[in-house]
Amino acid sequence: SSRERVLDGGFKRDSEDSSTGDEVTDSGISRLSSSWSRYCNSCRRAKDACSVSLAPMKEVTTYILSCGFGWLVILDGSSALVWGPQDILGVSLSTVEGDEEKTRFRVGFTVTVIGLGMLAGPTLTNQFISSHKDPAALQATCIWGIGVMALGWVAVALAASYGDYKSFLVGTFIRTLGSGTVYVGSTLLLQMLTESQFLGRTLALAATGDTIMEALSATISGQILDRGRFANNNATLSWFGATMGALVTTIWTIYHLRGGAAAQHSSKLEVEVASIRNVRSNTMPLDEEEDIHYQELT
Repeated sequence: SSRERVLDGGFKRDSEDSSTGDEVTDSGISRLSSSWSRYCNSCRRAKDACSVSLAPMKEVTTYILSCGFGWLVILDGSSALVWGPQDILGVSLSTVEGDEEKTRFRVGFTVTVIGLGMLAGPTLTNQFISSHKDPAALQATCIWGIGVMALGWVAVALAASYGDYKSFLVGTFIRTLGSGTVYVGSTLLLQMLTESQFLGRTLALAATGDTIMEALSATISGQILDRGRFANNNATLSWFGATMGALVTTIWTIYHLRGGAAAQHSSKLEVEVASIRNVRSNTMPLDEEEDIHYQELT
C-alpha cells in the first residue's frame, strides 16, 4: 500500500508538471500570436501610408508617359550632362599656383562671366522667337542651346591646351549662353504644355533629373581629372564636355526632326486653344475674327 501511495504521488506530480508545461506553452503561443498580429497591423498601416504617399507620383508618371511630350522632363537634365565638367574646371583653370589673391579674383570673375552668359542667352533668343506661340521653335532653340554649349567647350579645350585664362573666359561665356537658353526654354515648355494639376510635380521631376545628371557628369569629370594619365587633364576634360554636347545635340535633333515632344503638329494648336480659353475665362469679349478662329480650333 505504501508503494501504491508513492506511485500515486509521483503520478500526481507528473500530471501537475505536465499541466504547468502546457500552460506555459499556451501562454507563449498567445504572446507570439499577439505580437504577430501587431506586426501585421503595422505592416498594413505602413502599406496604406505608402500607397497614399506614392499615389501622386504614380499619377504624374502615368501622365508623363501618355502626354506625348514627356521626354521634355529630361531636356534640362541633358544639358546638365554637358555642364558637369564646369564644376571641376571652373576652379582648376582659375587657380594660380602660389598666388592666393589672384586665384580668388579669377574664381570670382569666372562666376561673374557664368552669370552674364546665363542672363544673355535667354535674353538674346527671346528676340528671335515667339516662344509663347510656337513650342516647336522653342524646343529647337533649346537644342540649339546645347549645341552652343558644345562649341563653348571646344573653346575651353583650346584655352586649356595653351593655358590662356582670357580664352577660357570667352569659352565659358559662349557655353553659358547655351546653358541659360536651355534652362529657361525647357522650363517654359513644361509650363506651357503641362496641365495645371500636374505642373508642380512635373517641374519637380525635371529638377530631380537635372540634379542627378549633373552629379553623374561631375563625378565622371572628377575621375578624369584625378586619375587621368593624359598630358593635359584639363584639356581632356574639356573635350569630354564637347563630346557630350555633340552627342546630346545629335540625339535631340533626331528626336525633334521626327516630330517628338513639342515638335508635334498638335502642340501649337493646343497652346493656341488654351490661350483663347484663358481669354474667355477672364470674361474679355472677343471680336468676330477671334471668335471664328476659336470655333475652328475647338
